[in-house]
Amino acid sequence: MVTFGNMEEIGLSQEKVRLAPASVSNICQIVIATVPLLGVLVYLLYEAAIRPNQPIYQVEGDDNVVIEEAWEQTPPLIPIFDMVVVFLVFEGIFMLLYSYTIIFIPRRRRLMESYLQMNESSLGDVTIDDRARCNRIIYGYVEYAIRGGKVRKRVRLYQPYSRERVTVLRLQNYHFSGQPKTDVVIDILAAEAARQKVSQLMWLSLAWIGFTAVFGIPFLLYQMKQLRLMDTYEDVSLAMNLFIFVGVILIPVVSFLGMCLRWAVYRHWVVNCGTFQGDDSEDMSTSNVFVSELVGQTHSGEMSSDERAVMISPEDEAAATPFVRM
Repeated sequence: MVTFGNMEEIGLSQEKVRLAPASVSNICQIVIATVPLLGVLVYLLYEAAIRPNQPIYQVEGDDNVVIEEAWEQTPPLIPIFDMVVVFLVFEGIFMLLYSYTIIFIPRRRRLMESYLQMNESSLGDVTIDDRARCNRIIYGYVEYAIRGGKVRKRVRLYQPYSRERVTVLRLQNYHFSGQPKTDVVIDILAAEAARQKVSQLMWLSLAWIGFTAVFGIPFLLYQMKQLRLMDTYEDVSLAMNLFIFVGVILIPVVSFLGMCLRWAVYRHWVVNCGTFQGDDSEDMSTSNVFVSELVGQTHSGEMSSDERAVMISPEDEAAATPFVRM
């Protein structure tokens, strides 16, 4: 496995590694940022808890004068049904965050690690796209040669400058999957350093899901049921159906399936997207299958000296993380 201890063996300095942005913000900052939100939800639960004690709910009989006086003594009320909707929104936000930590982040890390084991390599050039800078996230283009032509594709980078004749790694039989080797290693090191933060973020998301869906919404439904016995306008049946359909079924399904779709789109972008330029200098966006057939037609059976020169060294293979199939 690539670690901070063996990164010198694969040609990386600590200065280069520091160029990798943090994958997850500091967990303390996230907790502090969610404290006000927690305060709002706790206040809503408090409002629902004291609702039966409000003057309007203590009125007996149909005397309009008494009812009007009770309304005047009652502070503005937030419908408990609206509180249920607010809790469902927060459940959806943190369910999406939870699915991101258990689906997208681990699979992306395994994909990057696979570049260091089951790979092919060649020399290529890296060009920074200054128009695509987003905060500390940098995008650019890598152009590398394969048998029968060359490939140009868009990649995420960690070193904010253009480079020439760098080692480009490709997954076997995926000719559009090229990634600069240095950026791949920096990506893996950054993910390894953020592993504990990702775990903390996952547990924080689970805590919020438990607070909203397991404790908060059932308590609100119970209070609505108590108010229904007092002949109020709270529709507990509608709120219960909304919780079952949205909170129990729709939010988890959409979150997990949506994150799986997000991962499929991202993996397709990393592995399959790019532009192939053949020896006849005709540009075309094509598939890995087509390029594989073209490579097979132009393969001579012997590895050239250039290809042999850019093979991964034994030290790199010893430091690489074992390949994990997706």
